[in-house]
Amino acid sequence: MYNNILPEMLDRKIIYESDWVSLYSDKVKMPDGRIFDTYHKLHYSHESVCVVIVNEKMKS
Repeated sequence: MYNNILPEMLDRKIIYESDWVSLYSDKVKMPDGRIFDTYHKLHYSHESVCVVIVNEKMKS
């Protein structure tokens, strides 16, 4: 069902792996045929929550 909208992974480099979080740099082919050599993927092995706080002090 989603094969036509998700990128196809062509190659993968492991940047960091642990039991909780992993970071990969993938080479992917997009559905429209474009190829990206650096497509970062952050993978959580377990259910997770992420919070990003932005305030005026951080914007400067």
